[in-house]
Amino acid sequence: MKRRCQHGVSQLEVVLVIAVLLILIGSALRQVSVFSEQSEQMQVEEVLGSVRTSINTLVSEHLLADTMYKLQAYDGSNPVQLLVKKPTSYQGERGDTELLPAVGQWYFHVTRKHFIYRMRDIGKLKELGFNLEQLSFRLNLMYRDKNNNHRYDQGIDDAQGLALEPVYPYQWRLE
Repeated sequence: MKRRCQHGVSQLEVVLVIAVLLILIGSALRQVSVFSEQSEQMQVEEVLGSVRTSINTLVSEHLLADTMYKLQAYDGSNPVQLLVKKPTSYQGERGDTELLPAVGQWYFHVTRKHFIYRMRDIGKLKELGFNLEQLSFRLNLMYRDKNNNHRYDQGIDDAQGLALEPVYPYQWRLE
């Protein structure tokens, strides 16, 4: 009677296979995280781009009508009101006492006059001296301050446009 040899898998081979699988899974998870970060960044920049396009259109209309002084009415206003279609992630206006919307959502803070995006993960932004849990922007009147009093005076100062500016400096992490 001939004895048949059985060849099994050694523990070392099992450990090696598991190690290789863990390395591949870790690599895949890092890629998913990078894609998620890039997706959030693209969504934020898309909303900001739409708002800035609407602002530029408004300024152009006032420039052509020679009514640049009327832009003062938009200083600190909700920039979403300039859009034809509101972003799906926009949750409306909020005051100091109202609950904040969920992360990944935009809102306008009526007291501060800030257009705000609540970050899903604060680690996506480089620290520039601020702890950023949200991105805040303000619609500002741009003008030449002829009398150097640091405020717009109609008839004296020259209104030059509107700008959506970050309240706090920020930079996306590049990884």
